[in-house]
Amino acid sequence: MGRQPCDGCGRKVRIGGGISDFWTMKPTPTEGMTLEFEDDSEHFLCNECIDQLPDYPDESDVEALERRDGE
Repeated sequence: MGRQPCDGCGRKVRIGGGISDFWTMKPTPTEGMTLEFEDDSEHFLCNECIDQLPDYPDESDVEALERRDGE
């Protein structure tokens, strides 16, 4: 299981799949995904930050998300 920081809040979230899931035979859910916006910006966001975005987000909406680096 890998981890990647969310571009919105900064929290490191789980990325399912990979070699660790192969050996444990227990799939782990992914807690985020990379989104490409209409302004051609691309961001990895956790599920909580994705829920906070408006219908047609752009890079400024990602920058407006609250940082939670300590979690």
